[in-house]
Amino acid sequence: MNAKSILLVLMTSVFIFSCGDDSEDNAMTPNPGNTSSANKYSGAASYGDLVTFSIDQEAQSYILDNETTGETESGNYDVMSLSGLEGVYKVSAQGNNFFGVELDDKIVVGNFPSGNAQNDISFGVSSEIDNSTRLNEIAGDYIYIRLGNVNINGSTSYKEYGVFSLTADGNIHLIDLASGGDGSDSQVLSVEDLASAGLEWPIDESFSNLDGTWTISGSKSDRFDISLDGSNYTGYAYAAGTTTVFLMDLGTGNGFAIGFKVTEPGNTTGDYKYIDTWADGSKGAGNFTVSSEGNIDWTYTEDGAEIETGSFGPVEQVDLLPNVFYYYDYDGENDIYLVVAGDAYMHFIFNDLGELQSYGCGAQI
Repeated sequence: MNAKSILLVLMTSVFIFSCGDDSEDNAMTPNPGNTSSANKYSGAASYGDLVTFSIDQEAQSYILDNETTGETESGNYDVMSLSGLEGVYKVSAQGNNFFGVELDDKIVVGNFPSGNAQNDISFGVSSEIDNSTRLNEIAGDYIYIRLGNVNINGSTSYKEYGVFSLTADGNIHLIDLASGGDGSDSQVLSVEDLASAGLEWPIDESFSNLDGTWTISGSKSDRFDISLDGSNYTGYAYAAGTTTVFLMDLGTGNGFAIGFKVTEPGNTTGDYKYIDTWADGSKGAGNFTVSSEGNIDWTYTEDGAEIETGSFGPVEQVDLLPNVFYYYDYDGENDIYLVVAGDAYMHFIFNDLGELQSYGCGAQI
C-alpha cells in the first residue's frame, strides 16, 4: 500500500473542526487557586516544549512561558477585522506578524514566538479546571498526529499518526502508524487495514503495539503523568460536551501528539478560524466557511493586511472516522484533511508523496 492510500483514510483523522457552542461547557470545574481575570492555558509546542499561556482579553495582552527553556514571551495583540478573519489575534514581534486563535477558557493555538525558535505551533488547553473530576469524559477513542521536526521513516517531511484508546481506569492502548518512506520505522497501514484485521473500539492490548498508563499529575490537577512504552510524558486534556482534545508532550526535540476524540460531529457548517505553518517556513491565518453541501470558501493572510480567497469541495466524510473529512486537490495534487471535535478544528495537507505541506488548528469563534 502506498503512502497516499494510507493517508487517505487514516490521516484524515487528525484534524479538528469546530461545531458550535457546547451545552455542557458550564459543567467545567474551576481549578482552585485561580484568581486572575486572564485566561490560563497549559500545553505543548511543536519542538516538544512545555508551555503555559496567559491571555488578558481586556488589555489585549499575552504572556507565554516556556517551562522547558525558561524563556518568557509577552506582548500585545490586535484583534483582526479583515473580512472573514474577524476575531483572529495578530501579534507583531521580531519584525514579523504572527497569529493566534482563542476559544475562551477552552483552547488556544498560536504560531507566535514561544521561547524557542524551533517551535512552529503552540497549543494549549484550559488550565483553570480540575481534570481529576473529568476522567470519564476524557476517556475514549482518539485519532492523533505527531507534530514537530522528528524523523519518521528517514525524513522530517513525514509524520507519525495513529489511534489510541484511553480507559477510565487509567490505561492507554495505542497503534502508531507512519506516512511515507518504506515503513521501516513504524507500521504502515490504513484504517481499512486495521478494520479488516479486526480493530474494534476501544483498542485493547491484543491489538495495540504501545501500551501504558495515564494518571492525574500529583502536583497539578490540569495535567497527566503518562507512561508509554517505558517512557514518561506530560499530558493535557480539555473535555466538555463534544469538544475533547488530548495532548501528549513527547519531550524536548521529540514534538508533541495532538489527539481528537472519535465522535459524531453534529452540524459542521459555519466559520472556522485557524492559524497554520507551511513546509517552507511561512505562517499565516485563515478561515474556512463550510456550507451544508460540504463546499468550503476560504480566506487567508500571511501579513495580516492583504487576503487571498478561494474555494474547494465538496469534502467527503470518512466512514470509520465520522468527524474527519477529506478532499483531494487535483490542481495542487494535495490531500486535504479536516477534523472536527466540537468547538475545536484542525487540518493537514499532504502532497502525493505523503509529505506534510501544511498543518493548522483553530476553532469556531
